[in-house]
Parts: sequence; C-alpha cells; structure tokens
Amino acid sequence: MTKKEKIIDPSDFQSIKLLTSFQNTSTGLKEVPPEKCTLIEIGKKNLTLELPLHSCNMSHNVIIKISVAETGMKQREILAVTGKVIHMEVENYTRVVVDCIQFDEASWNELLQIYSKRQDSITNFLKSAKGY
Repeated sequence: MTKKEKIIDPSDFQSIKLLTSFQNTSTGLKEVPPEKCTLIEIGKKNLTLELPLHSCNMSHNVIIKISVAETGMKQREILAVTGKVIHMEVENYTRVVVDCIQFDEASWNELLQIYSKRQDSITNFLKSAKGY
C-alpha cells in the first residue's frame, strides 16, 4: 500500500495546539507556563483552567494569555484576558473558573472561531467516514 492509498490519515486527528499562560496579579505569582496550564472550557465570558496547586485563590485578579502554536516553534497570541477567579476546585491540581472582565472582543471571537472550525472539520470527517 502506498502513502496515497492510506485509509486513515493521522493528520485528520491532530487537534488545535493552544498554549495558555496564567499570571496571578493579586499575589504577584510568576507566570504559570503553558505546559502547566490547561484550558478546559470556554464559557459565555469565562474560561475554565487547570493549574498547579496554590496558583490562586477565590476573587484573585489574574491575566490569561492564549496563543496558537503555528509551524515550527512559532506561536501567535490570539487573546489576552484580565479576569477574576469566581469558582475553584482543589484536588491534585487547581481547577478555576475565571470571569473575563477585560479583553478584546475581536480576539475573543477569533478564539471561538478556531474551535468552531475544528468542530466543523471533525463533523465532516465523521460524515465522510460514514459515507454520506
């Protein structure tokens, strides 16, 4: 079988690579790097993140920056948010919901568009896999 005859292309399953950093301005905590900060959910005007323990507390003011990884080592920042921690769960990590207070509306819409396009490509893949 040649490469052109592949039934499944692994690149169809590559997801969007977003890099999220977190800084607690209430405590002056150094920026939590992207490898330790995971964007879990995007709400109407809030973000849910998983962070290392002791990264923040309720009502702390924070800055979140989201970048998209591009080819090579390049990354492009798509959103910077100033927000306030409005919900917290602590286990082996800290899960927080941040109310987004200050951000660029066009940048927020770009982030939503990235996810929308990815969902569309998944839907199209599933339709073609089913044969309709």
